[in-house]
Parts: sequence; structure tokens; C-alpha cells
Amino acid sequence: MPETMEISDAAKSGDGTTTNVGIKMTGTFQCPECRQKFDSEKAKQLHWKFIHDPNRSRIVAELSLVSTLSS
Repeated sequence: MPETMEISDAAKSGDGTTTNVGIKMTGTFQCPECRQKFDSEKAKQLHWKFIHDPNRSRIVAELSLVSTLSS
């Protein structure tokens, strides 16, 4: 195991305050639904698709319900 771990700038978040824990502060593409920022439009779109898209959430919930009922 290495003595020091190198963390890329893309993986860093926050600014040392508890308010911004987990929030990427250097991103230029702001999510319209939350405080998260991204380095590219594509990254922002993928975030929105998997975190905020109401249609996707409905599908996941329905699949979960079907799975539960079939058990």
C-alpha cells in the first residue's frame, strides 16, 4: 500500500466547510436541481438522469415493486 495517496483534481470536492461537503466547488456546469457542479455538460446530464429524472425514479420504483411482489 502506498504511503501517500494521490487524488486527482476531478475527484476533489468541498472547500473545508461542512456546508460544502461533497459539493464540487470548481465545476462550471451547475445542476438545476441541486447544488452540485460538474466539469462538463455531459457529466451534469448523466448526474441529472440518474439522480433527478422523475421518469427514471418511477421506473426504478416500479421494478422494485415487481421484484418484491414476485418474491
